[in-house]
Formats: sequence, C-alpha cells, structure tokens
Amino acid sequence: MGTLGERIEKSIRNHTDRHIQQLRVEILPGRVLLFGSTPKYFYKQIAQETVRLVCTGLRIENRIVVRKTPSSKTLPAEMPAKDQLLVSSTLGE
Repeated sequence: MGTLGERIEKSIRNHTDRHIQQLRVEILPGRVLLFGSTPKYFYKQIAQETVRLVCTGLRIENRIVVRKTPSSKTLPAEMPAKDQLLVSSTLGE
C-alpha cells in the first residue's frame, strides 16, 4: 500500500491529472508539506484539498509554486492586438 507520503502523492497526481510537476510530499510530526510547481492556482488548491481529505488532523503547508507558462493568447506589450492591426489597415495607416 505504501507509506502515507506515497499514498498522498498518488492521490494528488490522480486528482490533478498530473498537472503538478516535481511533486514531493514530506510528512513531519503533526504536518504535511507539499512541494512542486503547477501552471494554475486551481491545481495547487486541489492538491491541498486532497491532502485535507486523506490526513485529517494534520497541518498542511502548501509550498507548491504556481508558474504561469507563456501561452499563445498572451501578447508581448509592444505587439498590437489583432483587432488594432485591422483598424489601422482599414484607416489607411
């Protein structure tokens, strides 16, 4: 069945669809520490709530870092948005 830490890791991976990279769980007296990184705060919350269900009575320290990954929807500040390009071209600029 595995140690408590291994069971927690497995449960978090299942509940977050493996969206937490480098997940590590440490069990200390009276508390559980979570480490790793994820692209969304939502997965950090899911990890914490998963631990809360498995480990009643232990304090949870959620040290999972939310790292925003660049997406195609994010434009650099100097790049005009698509609709701005269309307006400029129709005005003859």
